Order: sequence, then C-alpha cells, then structure tokens
Amino acid sequence: DLSVASMVALGGVVVGLLWKEAGWTIWLAVVGAVLVTTIAGAINGWLSGRGKLAPLVVTLATMAAYRGFAMGITESEPITDVPASLLVLGQGSLLGLPSQLWLWFAVTLVGGVVFRATWVGAHVVAIGENPRAARHAALPVDGVIFWLYTASGFVAGVAALVYIAQYNGANPNMESGLELKVIACVAVSYTHLRAHET
Repeated sequence: DLSVASMVALGGVVVGLLWKEAGWTIWLAVVGAVLVTTIAGAINGWLSGRGKLAPLVVTLATMAAYRGFAMGITESEPITDVPASLLVLGQGSLLGLPSQLWLWFAVTLVGGVVFRATWVGAHVVAIGENPRAARHAALPVDGVIFWLYTASGFVAGVAALVYIAQYNGANPNMESGLELKVIACVAVSYTHLRAHET
C-alpha cells in the first residue's frame, strides 16, 4: 500500500481542521479523522479488489491524491498547538512505558489474534501466494483484499494521531517516505513467515 504515508498526513490534517476550523472537540475530531483514513483505505480496497485494478497502480494514484487533498485543504500550512489532552498519545506514559508503545501492543495483539487464530490469516497467505488459485478454491479474495486495505486505512489514522501528538501539530507533508518503511516491514515479515514454514 503505497498510499500509507499520504493517509497518515490526511488523517493528521483532518484532526487539526475539524478541531481548529470546524470547532469540534478534539476527541470527536480524532474519530472523524480515523473515519476519513478508514474510508480512504476502503477506496483502495474496493478499487484493488472489486475493481480488479492493480494494487500498485491504485495506491500509487491515491498516494498522490490523498497527499494532494491534505495539502489543498490546508493550503500547505501546518496546524499547530493541539490540545494537551491529545498530546498524551505521543508524549505521555503509562506504567513507565510510552503511550504509543501501548498502542503498538494493542494493534499487534489484535493483528496477531486475527492472523493466527482465525481464518483470515490462512486466507491472506493463500491470496498472497497465488490469488488465482485462491479464487479457484472459492476463497473470498475480493472481500479479503477490501478489508485488508480498510484496516490499513484505520491503522494509518491511528498512526496520524500518534504523529501529531508527538510533534504537537499536523503537516500535510508529514511522514513523506513512510512508504519505504512499510514495504520493508512487509518484506521482512514475509521472509520471516516463509522461514518458519520451511
């Protein structure tokens, strides 16, 4: 998903605009922003799954579109001085550990349970290995792709919250280059998975 960094930037500026310009409470703005990034991920999933378009092409296009939208609605200006209640997500701690580490634990736990203890993990591996064979095996390929991209959008929204809480603001150019880190994580995870299967 090449549009991850753009979704993070979009989520960050949406929080800032809903709070600063629209007058929403900060936590309502947070919900709105995560909803926006989740919808952005769902668009990627629909085009890649139901639309039968190449995911690389889809997310390359939406990478530019989402980043352009973030820059357009802010006129490329950063949004600063978010409320202290939100800063806890990026600068606070709980039981001696940073708040964002607890968020990481939660996302990792949920992801681990979903992929190891449910049918989703087996379906994802099958689709990743050979989508054509997965279709012939009557697996819900389009649906799984749709929900994976939707989940990617949701997690990008959570990442946006941590980012703006760490840096006390949102910038439409934030996390540019995150795509390479995402691709590296996928490659390392895939290599690790294959090593355990052999």
